[in-house]
Parts: sequence; structure tokens; C-alpha cells
Amino acid sequence: MDTQGDRKEFFREESALDRELHARDTKIRRRAVDTAGIVLLVLVSIGGPYILLTHIDKAWAGPLGFAVLITVLFYIGGLVSIRACAQRAERSIDRLESITEEHLGEIKDTVTARIRPRVEPLSNTEDLAEEGARYVREVRRDETYRKNGIVYVGSLGLGSRTSLASAEGHGTSGEDNACADYIAEQTLLTKDRIRQERHICLIEPDAFSKRGSRFRHSYLSWTTRQVQLLQDNPEYYLFNRPRAPRWGASTSWMFAGPAGLQIVGDGVAGTLILGDTVVNNVKAAILNYLEDGKSPVRYSSEQLEEYRQELIAAQVADGREAA
Repeated sequence: MDTQGDRKEFFREESALDRELHARDTKIRRRAVDTAGIVLLVLVSIGGPYILLTHIDKAWAGPLGFAVLITVLFYIGGLVSIRACAQRAERSIDRLESITEEHLGEIKDTVTARIRPRVEPLSNTEDLAEEGARYVREVRRDETYRKNGIVYVGSLGLGSRTSLASAEGHGTSGEDNACADYIAEQTLLTKDRIRQERHICLIEPDAFSKRGSRFRHSYLSWTTRQVQLLQDNPEYYLFNRPRAPRWGASTSWMFAGPAGLQIVGDGVAGTLILGDTVVNNVKAAILNYLEDGKSPVRYSSEQLEEYRQELIAAQVADGREAA
């Protein structure tokens, strides 16, 4: 089965092949132009004197022949000069490509650090986890961002897909490492007592009991984790809001410092938005949408544990095994 690494390598090879074909096509066209120029030069060199000798008055033949000779020499000089410029341009482009490949990581870091605001599409779990870890780390290290904390809208199931892929034997080491870094940064948030808010719509016990075994097991594991977070970090807040995404919804958000990270599903793709002003505007718009005229219900660890027990009771009552 294809992995993200296999697909990346395939597209890299395809891109290299495209560049090679383009270079060959360019060389063929330049050779065609050079050949046409040489043919034209030969025709002028042979045809000019012939016309002068057969159709022009002898008195004018000398000056006109000299003019043709000068024209031919200028043409040859121009052709040589153009060819030399083209070769220098080719060498410069090759050198530029080489420098770009050597310093691609530095260029990306510079763009990441300095060009804001911007929107960047992310195409896989590894990229999502890398960016998530990067901006969680920035929140921990920047005093201003620490005060504002991190806001989650939805379950933000980053990492569950990777864990499942690894268990089934088709995860990639890149995804595993990136998600491990992300989880490590999340752990440090709890250790440093940094404020975190999660806005989510909890599933009703009756609806939960009718879901499949895999869903119920994952949801109970998630609620157990949330109870632990509420116990470990007094600055962790969980709000149950009817208009917020449910656990496992198609889209969730994380707002961390200058970044807004939109995650599709369980991490198959997403979007990174950077820039303090634009991120704050997007966050405010989403939180404003969640308002339904009522105060959000904030759950303590005890209340969430009671809710978890209700879920277990509901699935037992419905004839399903407790997870």
C-alpha cells in the first residue's frame, strides 16, 4: 500500500523528469534557431555576390559587396554574442537551481518566519503535526502568546490517524515522528500550566450507544484523556456548545499564537493561516458563530467523568459491551 513517503518520492521524480524534458526541448529549439541562422547566412553569403555580379551595374558592385560583407559580419557577431549570452544564462540558471536545492530548508524557514500574513495548504498528517508543534512551541516561548493561550474548536483529532496507521502496519516514520513532537509539545503545555480552551459539542449518550464499536471505543478514550487534562491543568477549560463541531467532525481548528490551523477529518489535510490580525479575526468570527444566546457549559473533571460514566451505562443498556 502506498505511503505518504512513496507519493512524495514519486512526485519528486516526476518533477525532475519534467525539468529534464523541458531542458532538452529548450536545447532542441535553440539548435533549430542556430541552424536557421547558419542557413540564412550561407544564402546571403552566396546569393549576395551572385546578385551583385549578374544584376547590378559594375560601378555599384564594389560598394554594395562591401555593404553585404559588413552586414554578414555583423550578423555573425550578433549570432555569436547571442549564443554566448544564452550559454551564460544557462549556467546561471543551473547555478541558481543548485543553490536553491542546497538551501531549500533555510529558504523555507525564512519564509515561515518573515512572510505574514499568508495562507498555506497542508496536504498530509506529517505537515499538520509539524506546524501544530511549531506554533504550540511558539506559544510556550513567547510571553504575549502565553497569556492568550490556545483555543481549540472541535476535537482536533491530530495523531489518531497516525496511531491507527502505525498499528495497521502502513504508517510512515515521518508521520510518527511529527505526531510524537506534537504530542510532546501538548504535554509541555499542561506541565507549564498554559491556558487552553476547547469548544466542542459533546455527543448525547443515547446517540453514542447507537454508534459502531470502533467509534465508541475512540470517543471513550478521548473523554478519558479530557478528564485527565482537566485534572492535570487548572488552566484547561472544556466548553460544551451545541453549535460547535462534534467529536470526529469533518473540520476542527487550533488557534495558537500567530497561527490558525484548520484540520480536515483526522488529519488527512488542512490549512495554515499566519498573521496575528487575520488569525484573531478568524478566531473571533468562529467563536461568535458558536454563540447561541446561552452561556456555554463549562465542564469540570468531575462533571466530565460523570458524563463518561453515562456513556458507558447507555451502551450497556443498549446491549453493547462497555469499553
